[in-house]
Amino acid sequence: MSGGGAARELVRGMDDSFERHRGGAKRVDGVVGAGERAEVGAGAERGTRDEDKGGGASRRWWRDPLSAYAEVCYAKPRLMFYVVWALLMAMTVSAVLQFKMNDSGTYDWLVGTDETVSGAYMLDAAETKAGKHLVIPTRSVKSDDQVLHFVYEAIDGNSNALTPAKIKAMLEIERTLLEHEEFGMVCILQSGSETNCDITATVNSLLTIFYDITATLDTTTNITTTTITAKSGANGVYVDSQANIDSMISLEIQSDASTALLFDSDFTTAQPKAHHVQSFYMLGVPLDGYKNPEIRREVQLFLGDRVFSEMNEKLFTRFGMKETFIRSAYQTKAIESTADGALKVMWWSLGLQRDEWSSLSSKDFSWTILCIVSVYIYTSVHTRSMLIASVAMLETIFAVPVGYFFFRVVFRVEFFQWINILVMFVILGIGADDVFVFVDAYAQSGDELREAGEPATLLPRLKHTMRRSMHAIFVTSFTTAAAFLATAFTPLLPLISFGIFAAIVLVTLFLINLFVLPPFIVIYERSFARRSWRECWRAMFWLSIEPYRDPGLELKVTTMENTIRGRRIERFFRGPYTSIMKTKMKYVILVTFSAIFSVGVYYWTRLDLPTEPEDWFPANHMYTAYKDLSAKNVFNGIGDTSSIKVSLVWGLGGLDRSGANKWDPGDLGKLYYADDFDPSTAAAQAWIMDTYEELKTASCLVSACGNNLLVGTGFDLLNILAETDSSGQIVEGFYYWLNTNGTTQYHPKTNPIVGSAFNQQLCEYHKVATIRYPSHVGFFTNDCSDSRIAPKYILMQATSSVSLPQSPKDFAEVQSAWTTYASLHSVGAPDSLGSVKATSGNIFWLFSITASTLLQNVYRGFQITFPMVFAVLLLSTRNWLIAIICTCTIGGILTSVLGLGVGAMMGWSLGSAESIASVIVVGFACDYVVHLANAYTASPSNKRDIRMQDGISQLGVSVLAGAVTTCFSGCFLALCILTFFIKFSFLVCWTIICSFFWAVLFFPAAMFAFGPENHRNELAFWRLWK
Repeated sequence: MSGGGAARELVRGMDDSFERHRGGAKRVDGVVGAGERAEVGAGAERGTRDEDKGGGASRRWWRDPLSAYAEVCYAKPRLMFYVVWALLMAMTVSAVLQFKMNDSGTYDWLVGTDETVSGAYMLDAAETKAGKHLVIPTRSVKSDDQVLHFVYEAIDGNSNALTPAKIKAMLEIERTLLEHEEFGMVCILQSGSETNCDITATVNSLLTIFYDITATLDTTTNITTTTITAKSGANGVYVDSQANIDSMISLEIQSDASTALLFDSDFTTAQPKAHHVQSFYMLGVPLDGYKNPEIRREVQLFLGDRVFSEMNEKLFTRFGMKETFIRSAYQTKAIESTADGALKVMWWSLGLQRDEWSSLSSKDFSWTILCIVSVYIYTSVHTRSMLIASVAMLETIFAVPVGYFFFRVVFRVEFFQWINILVMFVILGIGADDVFVFVDAYAQSGDELREAGEPATLLPRLKHTMRRSMHAIFVTSFTTAAAFLATAFTPLLPLISFGIFAAIVLVTLFLINLFVLPPFIVIYERSFARRSWRECWRAMFWLSIEPYRDPGLELKVTTMENTIRGRRIERFFRGPYTSIMKTKMKYVILVTFSAIFSVGVYYWTRLDLPTEPEDWFPANHMYTAYKDLSAKNVFNGIGDTSSIKVSLVWGLGGLDRSGANKWDPGDLGKLYYADDFDPSTAAAQAWIMDTYEELKTASCLVSACGNNLLVGTGFDLLNILAETDSSGQIVEGFYYWLNTNGTTQYHPKTNPIVGSAFNQQLCEYHKVATIRYPSHVGFFTNDCSDSRIAPKYILMQATSSVSLPQSPKDFAEVQSAWTTYASLHSVGAPDSLGSVKATSGNIFWLFSITASTLLQNVYRGFQITFPMVFAVLLLSTRNWLIAIICTCTIGGILTSVLGLGVGAMMGWSLGSAESIASVIVVGFACDYVVHLANAYTASPSNKRDIRMQDGISQLGVSVLAGAVTTCFSGCFLALCILTFFIKFSFLVCWTIICSFFWAVLFFPAAMFAFGPENHRNELAFWRLWK
């Protein structure tokens, strides 16, 4: 046979499947001469060109596309490399131009399909529509979103915070807000005034007992003038003596019992001492130029949030609280020293907390840079090439925008938020692992081809590498992508978006590796490998260098019987490691890991929702201390920042979700109202009043309810129809207004006004009662003269006896109590009224449902992941026994992560942060064991010992390197400030550690003991196909 014919036969042999290629190869000992090797290599290339001319190219692409692509990359590597990168750049530019990060919204992390959340959405939609027709005087009502809370704790010396020096210190602290030049633009105004702040309504503070405070806005300059004068009497200035302080506080409580809410529960009038004191500042809405608070709500909140933020900066300066790269300013305690001890100061508002979360999130995400650098350094060391590491990092980084191109442009997914950026930490390790698999396969290809007596020149090595590595990368990429895609089976849109995006990015990364690495390896081998730095720099700029000479033309051909090939790690896996696994030690390993699995299952079954409020900030953060203090119910009763408003609503029909945008979490559908709703009937009004009276004393026996009541004591139960006192006399509401302004004495139960007269009069009353009852009745017009006018809904509003913060489990129990109350008062209701819904728009109330949903989602994700992974493994290995052992290994990894890691080691519950992080890292559990399973399958041997030895020696080094780089990508997140990222860091690193040891110990031990031999346990259709 001629040299060209022999070469063509060689190429056809290499075009067979990898198993046949490896299994049918003939081993040759000895040395092949350079001339003979060159002839074979040249003949192979000529044969390829001859086949192309003969029309065999299309058949070769169909039969073996990897080899065909390798030949193209071998022939024109730079062209292919630049064409691929040009396409990647084009898609990246398109992705950047169309990039859009969705703003955070109220319903982003809420379960829109839940009845409680749907009820809140319906009420919000109804109130918003009704609010558009309201005209509320400028800054006449309190903004629930803009309440500033000060808390003082006496910590040194005199434990009493109610001393002259400490009260004066409180004044100096609160001056930062009172004397802010824009305070008069955001305070609640006095009735009938456009410039004077209503201090009584705006400020609920101990200071108003001892100081006269006025704040007046100059409308010309928009600058506020604040005057603070110490009150005095016959005994002098009240705040200057302890006796006067005690006396004034006692007198104030006698005239207004709610003043006691400012002090902790140890305070009594007989002994007026308090270890803790609190103050509240309420801002007013709507702002000047707006008819009501619902119009451009975010814009109206901006000014007040800015005033709080500037006050915040002044307090930072006062207390020397400085922000650093690894530390929040709030992590420094605010201590105010006085003549008789010291005060620990805390302050909080919802807007300040949102700003802090946003600031810390941006700061914590910046650790991504260090993660990339650390992975780059290790990749350089492992591959012994900074150029290979650079290409690996570029591939990984570009996978994100290119994946976004498919995510947004191709698949039209319109929701993208901060959680999607976490995919960067996922693919850093996986991307490096894929490169390790390819580069290590290329490094091993020379020995493997020479062992089989085949030419180890560049083209055969490239084909061999692509056959071996791309199959492994393909299977692991799609298995991991399937695991992440399983997280999309959830009602939470951010997790749906993350699951889809992570899966797309992983597939994109595989495709980038597939098309970039082959031409790059050819370029690297010809122009950079084994060359000096000077030649490498010249090659970078296309300058002339020494001609490339293929080292495969001169190297010896050896057999495995003569030498153990590879680097130190590869030699370890092939030698000592395999020798140990062939002994009874494999059974010891199996028993040990079975015990670990049992312990993990035990602790996993004990995981549940947190019994305490969740921490989102570190333990030494001011907001964590504030949360802990609130959770201990230190103060008497419920304050403005810890109360929850719950509404009982009649008239809401439901939501039509047919036209809702599935990628908009704030679009749950279109609200429709009950057709037969008519509160003007006598029966409907009587039922509402009965519900109101019974709600006053309705019991709530769950632990979170205060005083075993549903409704908190000391708060008004708002009922626009009529409010009564303890004797049953009407003291507020529509009927009180009717009776005060008319001659006829009406009563909602004994002498109601009904029909169109009721509707028209209620409409008129609501126009003058918007401050007390804003949007409490649904009139969608300002014209009350129309006899056909009718309200679409009516509600009463209570303050729940549960105070913030609470654990998700406690919230769920309280919600259930309110739902039960509403259900009981829907049974037997008049047809004109219908059923009543109990709901609250409080974000903490609604997020408790999210917490329980996240817990369910963890288990639902596992239920979906395991069958999907098993199916992929079954198709890739074509062996049901290997697929079962792999799936059991993955199960062991997950029980070790959640049971041993989360439950036993860290003592965490499955709160929101843990559940989100667990869902994200589940994909990591699949990667390494799938690599080894497919390497076992690809071995040409029929003996289990040799097959596992081949698999672990070929891919063990890549698995180890991938584990190290993934740990690098996650460990630096432990330096973050927010607890979510710290927990995410632990779960990433612990998942990788568990995955590595289960993959390189348990799985090989199981395969050495029970692995299939001689094509046993293969799928029947695969045997028929072969």
